[in-house]
Amino acid sequence: MMKLFSLIFIFVTLACEPDGYDVPEIDLVPVYSLSETANEEFSTVRIYQQKNLLTVSNKDGGIVAYQTKDYADSSDDLNFNVSVVALDSKMLSDGEGNNENEVQITYTYVLSAPVETGECVLTITSYDENSLVTGVQTIQGVLTDDEIYN
Repeated sequence: MMKLFSLIFIFVTLACEPDGYDVPEIDLVPVYSLSETANEEFSTVRIYQQKNLLTVSNKDGGIVAYQTKDYADSSDDLNFNVSVVALDSKMLSDGEGNNENEVQITYTYVLSAPVETGECVLTITSYDENSLVTGVQTIQGVLTDDEIYN
């Protein structure tokens, strides 16, 4: 009886084993990562080199992703020089909560750093829907040329 129970147990155990496991299609993608910022809001800014994507990790753990355009990389062996435009949209109202309109806001990210140290200066210029400058922010940090899974 014990042998029969053991054989059934082995058969059931082997029959439940999956033939294979699904492997997700995750690839390494190149990004420029700005970290170790002294900024009170941002902890990491990632500019994707082969995708129209920029992510900003906030100090509180949140991540904001932006679609990008006009990516330009003139980096060489000595210096990183990268610029990209991040796209955002906001809902604006007439002040009384009426007539909400979606408007396109853009942010131009320009960063430069020596390759040797990576000590980076990132300048973010924001523009309203009429392409008027609404703010300029400078962030310092450490820039690295990385590959991350995405």
